[in-house]
Amino acid sequence: MNRLIVLAAAMMAWAAPQDAPAPAFEVVSIKPTPDPPIRTGMFPIPGTLTVGNYTLKRLILDSYRIKSYQLYGGPPWIDSEHYDIVGKAASKANMSEMSKMLIPLLADRFQLKIHRETKELPTYALVLAKGGPKMKPATETDRSFGIFPSGPITEIRAFRLGMQFFSNILSGQLDRPVLNETALTGEFQFTLRYLTDDARPSQPGETESPSDPNSASIYAAMQEQLGLKLEPRKGPVDVIVVDHAERPTAN
Repeated sequence: MNRLIVLAAAMMAWAAPQDAPAPAFEVVSIKPTPDPPIRTGMFPIPGTLTVGNYTLKRLILDSYRIKSYQLYGGPPWIDSEHYDIVGKAASKANMSEMSKMLIPLLADRFQLKIHRETKELPTYALVLAKGGPKMKPATETDRSFGIFPSGPITEIRAFRLGMQFFSNILSGQLDRPVLNETALTGEFQFTLRYLTDDARPSQPGETESPSDPNSASIYAAMQEQLGLKLEPRKGPVDVIVVDHAERPTAN
């Protein structure tokens, strides 16, 4: 590289302002969740984020926007001890802005240290079953869906949904990555009804009647009701590993 260009680049880097520090809450209160908890969830108002009954594990998952299968390491208490948190920003920050403030909060108050790596993990491929798709083209104008658990049965009702988005939903339900390999480009409306996690087999290949949604696992229901299939595979998955965490001092 030309020496003058190198010198000019160095001068520009020296003159440029340093990267702004990550935004952080100005005031933070952390307390163990009372038993029974008053409420569970994240409750934002402009400038204040209230978090009720969260474990550190759940805070990490939400802050880094990852699934549970992407988190490794850490002491056992990160998934068993619950906390109530109130964070107050210096300005009237919105939810999107305050969600970014959770990462420095975890580093400061929980002494959280992590690193990223790639692991070879079980995955599913979403493919077409024999006979092809049984879903109807969407007629709604808004992309929307709902997940409705009722006892041992769960329903996923899609009013306008593409297969890539559906794969993301299935990743959450099955707790492993689901890759869309259907080659379907449209958006569809459908209802998928199946036994929930505590009642269905954990792998494809079950023997129950797929035509009965009250006894069908998600694998059989997908084929019978949607004309889709989940194939078990393995592939590289980006994960976060917790290297260090400490219980926060209550205040």
